[in-house]
Amino acid sequence: MRFAEKWAKEQGYGTIVLYVFANNKKARSLYEKMNYTEETIKYVKILD
Repeated sequence: MRFAEKWAKEQGYGTIVLYVFANNKKARSLYEKMNYTEETIKYVKILD
């Protein structure tokens, strides 16, 4: 992750966006520890 952040910054990018499933607690915890913030919540309903 740190390498990706460094590379992105060197390429002139100002933002990294990560997509993660709500139930992936390990990934979410890691991202939060690395100062990423939750931005969008998506609601889904499967129709029968």
